[in-house]
Amino acid sequence: MSAAAGTRIGAPPFAAPLLAVEEMEVAEASGGLLITARKTVRPHDAYMPGHFPELTIFPGVFLIECLVQAVTLALTERGLSGARLGELRSLRIVAPLLGGDVLTLRANIENLAARPLVVQARCVRGDDCEVATMKSFFSLPG
Repeated sequence: MSAAAGTRIGAPPFAAPLLAVEEMEVAEASGGLLITARKTVRPHDAYMPGHFPELTIFPGVFLIECLVQAVTLALTERGLSGARLGELRSLRIVAPLLGGDVLTLRANIENLAARPLVVQARCVRGDDCEVATMKSFFSLPG
């Protein structure tokens, strides 16, 4: 699976509670990777109706799932399979994602040679409003 500009993503090759990455781009940068992943928030997806029924909001835990799927897919594509989220050091949610919003996650893996992998991420909506920031550490087997 190539992650060229705007590549549509199918079902991930691992168990996932939802398809959290619909489109992804990956670029190499200074020994690391820059990942851009997108997901459209659909108010009628199975996991949405019970989350604040009067005002359907994309659950914050799925921001983490988007990060995990994007990082795992990008690393697997580069022959680094088996990545696992080892630690979510910080997650700051500052704005909601509502039905129809497009989530864009921009993740930076700072150094592919380092262990654990340090990943900084920023999530924005289609109107470029910041939704969340995350800092995490991923481990690789061996």
